[in-house]
Amino acid sequence: NTHTSGFSLAVVDENCAIGYFSFGHEIGHMHGMKHNKESYASGYVNPYYSYGHGWLMVPDGQVTATHRTVMALTTGSRVNVWSSPVGQFLGMEKGDAIDADARRVHINTRFKMAALGD
Repeated sequence: NTHTSGFSLAVVDENCAIGYFSFGHEIGHMHGMKHNKESYASGYVNPYYSYGHGWLMVPDGQVTATHRTVMALTTGSRVNVWSSPVGQFLGMEKGDAIDADARRVHINTRFKMAALGD
């Protein structure tokens, strides 16, 4: 269900759509984004965009994430932030250019998604 198939549909429970940012999360999947690398088996590569993953945000000096971007799973509180090597969130890195740059995925797919029509 990505822009490459020509068919895109997302269904999100009303209770999760805004407060838990699930609507944006599902839209991310339609753009070809995947969850954070840690949620997949070792060596997994996103077949659409190798850099299209979520990110776990870990404060300096700690080993556990306190926050996670929209596409990330499991650890920390989900916040309405897309992974990106540009800028920080509460002083934490929110992505990198190699594995976690959802911002770049949006930039690269915006016209393809707009061209799908309805």
